[in-house]
Amino acid sequence: MKNAKLLLGLFAAAAIFSSCSGDDDAGSSTSAPLEGKWFYSKSGIAASGQEVLLDYDEHQSGCSKDYVEFVAGGVFNDVDYYTSECAFTNDASTWTRSGNTITIGTGANAEIATIVVLDNSTLKITSTDEEMPGAQFVSVYTRQ
Repeated sequence: MKNAKLLLGLFAAAAIFSSCSGDDDAGSSTSAPLEGKWFYSKSGIAASGQEVLLDYDEHQSGCSKDYVEFVAGGVFNDVDYYTSECAFTNDASTWTRSGNTITIGTGANAEIATIVVLDNSTLKITSTDEEMPGAQFVSVYTRQ
């Protein structure tokens, strides 16, 4: 989600390449606890039934990995390490969950995502963007 040009390139790749992975998430569980620290793993787009994901390569060498954290009680942290001295930003907000829908933030700036996979080690979510009709952003996180 951080790189619009990358996502546009992924969208083009998704339109060109085909895959037989339409059933990859069939039967996936979404009932594990969401609370906890989730490390960025992959991101990309899905369009026309195809998904193109790239490894997250923005972890700062020598620092903790970038992560999102869902804290019980509705606190959300998005932590990004950006220098070799391990300085970081924390885009703190709120979160709620209703079924398989996660809402981060409130009001007009709220981001809404759908949980596709949630087990003890993997969180996979999708979200939409008005500027890319017919496509969904896909984010995959791992818990360690």
